[in-house]
Order: sequence, then structure tokens, then C-alpha cells
Amino acid sequence: MAQSNILELAKQGDPNAIATLLNRSLQAQGITAKVKLKGDCLRVMLEGTQMLNQQKMAQFVHQGMLKLGAESIKTVKIYGKQAGQDFPLWNQELDLATKRQLITDNHSHAQPTPTNLSINSSLKSANPESVNQETSPVKQNSIEDYSSKSNRQADNLDQRIHRVLISSLGFRISFDILFLLYALVWSTSYYIYDLLDIADTTGFVSYLMHKLVVAIDFLWNPLDIVSTWIYRLTVVIMLIWLYQLHASLRNHWGKYSISPWGAIARFAIPFYSLWGIWNIFTTLAHQFKSQGGEFINKGESLKSWVLCFYFALFGANICNAIYWFYDGNAETREFLPWLFLSKNATGLLLSIVLLRIVLIARKGVAQIFSNQCSV
Repeated sequence: MAQSNILELAKQGDPNAIATLLNRSLQAQGITAKVKLKGDCLRVMLEGTQMLNQQKMAQFVHQGMLKLGAESIKTVKIYGKQAGQDFPLWNQELDLATKRQLITDNHSHAQPTPTNLSINSSLKSANPESVNQETSPVKQNSIEDYSSKSNRQADNLDQRIHRVLISSLGFRISFDILFLLYALVWSTSYYIYDLLDIADTTGFVSYLMHKLVVAIDFLWNPLDIVSTWIYRLTVVIMLIWLYQLHASLRNHWGKYSISPWGAIARFAIPFYSLWGIWNIFTTLAHQFKSQGGEFINKGESLKSWVLCFYFALFGANICNAIYWFYDGNAETREFLPWLFLSKNATGLLLSIVLLRIVLIARKGVAQIFSNQCSV
């Protein structure tokens, strides 16, 4: 497509043409631009190999859009993202309508802008490396007052917390599997010994089986203590993860209905959490579905896994209560191993479901933020 055609389309508000102009101007700095038009709001995602300077990028885009004079575009929302990061480090809104009116008032007697402007004169003149920091002001939301460095550190912290949470849940699942295997050996040991009495004429297999059970019994208490601390640590990390997740949601959408501290309260306060956990993840599921497209399925999937979480939670609590109620009762010795097996099986199921919820929530949020301005 000829340069003049691209320029004319850009002046008409065509997002693909604007993206082409931006990329031609920014590619020398290793920055790529993705542009999407929603109503009269142009969304621009800038992604660079290095951290982008928020003020310089905003002024660069602002000057370029004013020179284009696309009347159909009233506001521009810019997102700055570093390559490899899940979330934008900053976002800023520009009000073109007000500034455009000011320019018109101040230059009502000026000569009309020539229509044969080159691409370079339209956008490249506002070099992001040399923009004067005293140029025209821009409108910025109150939630966007963080510096670029602080936002980058927050994003890196968010990713580290997510990895630590996944690791702790993985350890928790590993211990649950180990205890489930032990419960399976315990619950079937009577039948195995009866079978060995018939089939194992030398007694060697019975001897090995006995040593295995003794070794498991010996390691049981230390492993149980470690598992308990892993569980407590996982709960703490989960609270931190929820705080960071909802801080990112508030930073991105501004008016997200659940605050970071509200998410912690919903998850941590007894009894209140029975409703709170449901509210946390169904609210996020509805947010996914409101994005349309593939996010509708993500929202439905998240909601389904939350239902599974409640079934697993109630099942685990019931099995755990029944086991400890009958533990130590001589009359229930025969079926106590099966209660122990069901207790550990439901605990494993609960850990797996929680891991799945965390993965869906994190991946969905990261994808929304990453694709917010994709075309």
C-alpha cells in the first residue's frame, strides 16, 4: 500500500494504518505497536525490549495523533509493556478532543494543513527519545500514578508469587499422593496378608511387605508435620497471590468490584469465606465472559471448577470429621483404614481443583491484559 494511502486511512481513524505508521516510526527503538479501535477510543499497546518511558511514549503518541487530526477518535488509551511480561507496566489515557479544540481556537486564522504530509512528518517528528518533557499535558487516571519502575517491580513480584504458589500447591499434591498410597496400602494390607499366607510359601514377600509398612509408619509423623506446614504456607501464599491479582485487576480496569483487601477477607474469614471464595472467582468468571470470544469459555470453565472446589471442600471436611470421630475406637478398627483412604483421596482432589482454579484465573487475566489492544 502506498504511503499516501496509509496516511489518508490513518487520518480517517483506521487502526491498521495508525499501527503501520507507529511501527515504522518506533521500530528503530525496538518498539512494536498494536492498535485497536473501540468506539471513539483508540487503544495502543506499545511493547519494547526495554522498559518504556511512560511520559515520553504518551507525548509521542499524543503529538502524532494531533498531527493526524483523526476527528473520529476522541480518546487514546496507551499501554506500555515490556517483552516477556504478562501485564502492562503502565497505562495512560489521552483526551484528544479537548486538545484538538484548543488548537483550533488558537489557530483559527492559520493556513490549512497540507494533505500530502509524509509519514515521517506525521509521526516520526515526535521522536520518543527526544520529546520535551514540558509539552502538552495529558489526562491521567488517579490509579495510574505509579512510576514505570514501580509497575515493573510489581509485575515481577506478581509473577514470582504465582510461581511460588504453583510450587507450593505442587508440593502439597505430592504429599497428598504419598499419603493416599500409604492409605491404600493400609486399607488393603489385611487382604494382602491373607493372600500372602496362601501364595507366599517362603514368607519372603510377607517379610518385605512388613518392612515396608514399618518404614512408612516410621516416616509418617515427620512427613505429616512437613505436610501441615506446607499447607499453612500455601494458604499464606494464596492470600498474597489474591492480593496481587486483585491489585492488578484494579490497576487495569479501575473499577473492579473486589479490592485486594476485600479478596483476602473473602478467602480468610471463617464462615464468610463460604460465600467469599465463590464471590471472588465467579466475579472473575463474569469479567472473563464480558470480554467475549474465547474468554466466554474460560469464564464458564472457571465457574465449573469453582463448583468442583466446593464439592471437594465439603467432601474433604466431612471425611476428615468422620475419620477423627472414629479414630481410636476399637469397634471401628476394620473400616478405619477405608475412612483414612477417603480422607486422603478427597484432600488430594481439593488440592488438584485449587491448582486448576489458580492456573485458569492467572492465565485468563494475563491473556486479557496481553491482548487488550491486539487486532
